[in-house]
Amino acid sequence: MRGAIVTSARMIARRAAFILALLAGSTSGCMGLYAEANATVYPSIKYREVDNSSAPTPKPITEDGGGFALGFSVGFDFDGRRANRVAVGYTAHSTTLPGGGSVSGGQSELRADFKLATTSKTSRFRLGMGFGFGKATTTLKTADGAELSDRRGNGQAFIGPVFAQYFGKHHELSLMGAVSYFGAGVPGGGSIQGTGVGARLTYSFHFGDTRPSSTTYTPLENGQNILDVVDKGAKRIGCDSKYIERRSETYGGGFGLTATAVLARCPPDDEEIIFLQTLDGITVECSHLDDDECKQLTGRIIDAAKGVLHDKTAPAAPAPPAPTAPLPAPVPMTPPVPGATGASVPAAAQPAPAS
Repeated sequence: MRGAIVTSARMIARRAAFILALLAGSTSGCMGLYAEANATVYPSIKYREVDNSSAPTPKPITEDGGGFALGFSVGFDFDGRRANRVAVGYTAHSTTLPGGGSVSGGQSELRADFKLATTSKTSRFRLGMGFGFGKATTTLKTADGAELSDRRGNGQAFIGPVFAQYFGKHHELSLMGAVSYFGAGVPGGGSIQGTGVGARLTYSFHFGDTRPSSTTYTPLENGQNILDVVDKGAKRIGCDSKYIERRSETYGGGFGLTATAVLARCPPDDEEIIFLQTLDGITVECSHLDDDECKQLTGRIIDAAKGVLHDKTAPAAPAPPAPTAPLPAPVPMTPPVPGATGASVPAAAQPAPAS
């Protein structure tokens, strides 16, 4: 009966692994290897006995109490562009039991982490969960100091928050705080069960580039080229931008512009963005940004491009009036000479008085 339960549990684990692998494969990502160290404290471990005529004599000590477990895992994982993570591996563990007993063995383990938030460009906050099943040797002490051992089935399930930090393109280090449930069979029948809290420290090396990428496509109706203005907008916000044109024969038999592109690297983190416009629409690709980050960078460039268009279409300010020449200084006039006729003569034309 117990063997059938273990076999059924293994089948469920395999099916779950297959389903999660399909879910992970539906998005882009890369495979890798991982190693994990874990420790769990069980404040309360309880025995569940069964009445069985084959129970060993003398009976083992089955007192309730606390214990702790240490384990180490290795296996394969799949990173979904720093969003979700799926891991399948093998865990070797040793758990101490109250009364001097222990459980030592291994488990096939399946774990999945789901992204909850992007805490920074290189870090993620996730919710992790997993379970494992396997065989382990359970050892119990007896009242006379002897030991009873039997190889029995064991399993665990855990869930908790995960903080993941990425280093470069291939390396990931994560820390999980987990609530765990543990169960194992004991010699002569019965089982032990415990619930505890622990931590899991995981290092992953990924074969490919884990950095995310984003691609969007916007159809255009009139086909008018706008990337020359986008290029100016990118340069306005400090991007190192390059504008490229391709001219070839069109459907009507003419020769004209058929595609344009803008390749830009933008501050503050020197991020790459590509705009590609054809006769049908515009494709925007951000090589190492997720969808939200790419949308934000695209919006900055488009807003700057709108500013360029506004500067082009704004009416020119009227030219200031031309400066006028200064008026000539007035010439003083002398009073008319008595006895003279005609108009007054300017002072400059009067003869000098005789000496």
